Amino acid sequence: NQVISCSLERDLRVWSRDTGLFLKKYDLSSFTAENVSTIKLGKSEGMLFLGSKDMNVYLIDVARGKLCVVYEGHWSRVTSIYTLPGKDILVTLSESNIKVWDLEYDECIKNMNDHSSLIVYCAQSHKDDQLIVTISQSLEYKEWNYVTGDIVK
Repeated sequence: NQVISCSLERDLRVWSRDTGLFLKKYDLSSFTAENVSTIKLGKSEGMLFLGSKDMNVYLIDVARGKLCVVYEGHWSRVTSIYTLPGKDILVTLSESNIKVWDLEYDECIKNMNDHSSLIVYCAQSHKDDQLIVTISQSLEYKEWNYVTGDIVK
């Protein structure tokens, strides 16, 4: 078990959760030239998603310090990253843009843009596991079917 942190300056640090001892430091500047804005643990042990000011999401193998995949296509900095429990789906947010990625094929399957301000909350709906809920800074509430891209509510 590990604790992982990442600074805006692209320093990734790993500690042992059991002992509290510092284990490793990685300089991520070889992966991204811009600041890291968000991180999310991957589904597999030692995998980490990084969202960056350079408008990309990176999948890093922390144990080996290697870049696995770059998810490109946002038009501004990536602000949040979510994984859906039990699904090979990644949801990334950039200002008012939502991208849905199929992790099996590492490709964008939906691009949704109907919020008028920064999205500040995203989660899987409790009603239907194909729905995600988003709330924007201006308190717009939306429910999306991430498979079709349709707004349900």
